[in-house]
Amino acid sequence: MMWRSAPSTTIDRGANRDTVIGEGTKIDNLVQIGHNVSIGRHCIIVSQCGISGSVVIEDHVILAGQVGLADNVTIGEGAIVGAQSGVMSDIPAGEKWLGYPAMRGREFLRNMMTLRQWVNEDGATSRRRPDAAPIMMQAETGRMRKGEADERGCDHARSGRHCGDPQSACRIAIRS
Repeated sequence: MMWRSAPSTTIDRGANRDTVIGEGTKIDNLVQIGHNVSIGRHCIIVSQCGISGSVVIEDHVILAGQVGLADNVTIGEGAIVGAQSGVMSDIPAGEKWLGYPAMRGREFLRNMMTLRQWVNEDGATSRRRPDAAPIMMQAETGRMRKGEADERGCDHARSGRHCGDPQSACRIAIRS
């Protein structure tokens, strides 16, 4: 057998060109493969993936569960796409991409670590003093009301403008 597919997998017939599945490729259950798709040799496509039309998947690619690929994207040879990722642009050969929208693995993990530093389990800012009032970001204007201090008690904000000190959090205002 050239390639293997589980029951409940749908493979659409090609419209402009053939839908091609390479030798040794394994396709799990509940996978939707659109028209004009080209899948390389020895790929693994795990359950509940959606592959839109005219996608090119090169050899030795792994698509984890519930991955979605937008129209006309190319997944390079040996690439790995993490579970529940939404791919909307081409992925170079040999890279690992994660997330929605999908991005390079290291970039995704760096973003997640940054978010974890900003937010602790209860949804409050992790650097906030226990006695401080709830805070809100003032990113769109970078201004605070005159006389307010940031959550660390910085009074650089007394002028009502951001002080420019990279260690200061003057862009964060205390909500009353």
